[in-house]
Amino acid sequence: MAGLAGGLDPALKIGDLVASGGPDWVKLPNNIQQRKIVTNDHAVTTIAAKADLYAKTQAAVVDMETGTARTWAKSKGIDFIAIRAISDTARDAIDPRVLKLVDPYGRPRLTHVGSYILGNLLRIGSLMKLGKNSELAARNLGKAVRGVIEGLPPGPKSV
Repeated sequence: MAGLAGGLDPALKIGDLVASGGPDWVKLPNNIQQRKIVTNDHAVTTIAAKADLYAKTQAAVVDMETGTARTWAKSKGIDFIAIRAISDTARDAIDPRVLKLVDPYGRPRLTHVGSYILGNLLRIGSLMKLGKNSELAARNLGKAVRGVIEGLPPGPKSV
């Protein structure tokens, strides 16, 4: 599983990569840290909430999917590894309203975006920063997933 996550460890920067789990035969590229990922049922958007969650769990990052996917994979006897790229750090607050600006597939809801920006034109800057950060994180994540796949042992040969 791969995706973006919020940083909880203050040492993590935008685009840093964290993995959790995985069988011994999966070799991670050197730029991926093997760390704890905590799953939360809602987005953690304030600096104080991130600091509190970090203090309670010592997890490097937080997301909303890994725990559920890990539980499902385990129930099916499937090896599981999660790789996450930091799109917002422990020092970044996110306006919770931003979460409603995209649909479940990550596509922008243009009328929501327009209304959000018209409510305060200064929001354009924070949206641009979040977009730039997410783009860097996604680019690093893509390279990391490719690195993991390229490092997999060869499978059985077909005849």
